[in-house]
Amino acid sequence: MAAAGRPSVEQIRADLEYIASNYASDQSFLRIADRFVVFIYSADDTDCSVIDRWTEANAMGAYLVFKVFAGYRDCTVQPDGWHQYGPDVAEDDQRPFSFTISPGFWKVAEDPRLPRDSLRWTQNIANMLSSGARWQLVATFNEWAEGTSVESAEEWASDSGFGTYLDALHEATALPSSN
Repeated sequence: MAAAGRPSVEQIRADLEYIASNYASDQSFLRIADRFVVFIYSADDTDCSVIDRWTEANAMGAYLVFKVFAGYRDCTVQPDGWHQYGPDVAEDDQRPFSFTISPGFWKVAEDPRLPRDSLRWTQNIANMLSSGARWQLVATFNEWAEGTSVESAEEWASDSGFGTYLDALHEATALPSSN
């Protein structure tokens, strides 16, 4: 995979070809309109030139979703979508592109940046679902090192076995009964 920083068009193309050849044909790989989806976190590459390089490199037609940066809406070339990865914020609204929620955030040896609160989490879910954003995202499912996990743990165990954070997501997104 391309090195951190500002990878060249050739490096990006090689990465996309690798993903296409080794992962994207798997039926569990996310696809939109038969295009494999790639979320791009370009931490060291935060101006419109990153979009230009990835677009030029994308000969295989991947569906590209970029992490937002200052001025992203003003880029001449726009990717397929935008997202924000900021798990130290309970909600991040980048409508119409994405709406992201986080259950909490703290790294080992740090004070919590976003304390866990299951009542706030339930409201965050409702806000995300009502946002109408194309991407409705949870940061993250199992990032234990950052304290953002929503999968089950002893600290938030529930009768379902999935834990209160997944239970809240399930309850909010369950289809209405047809009875």
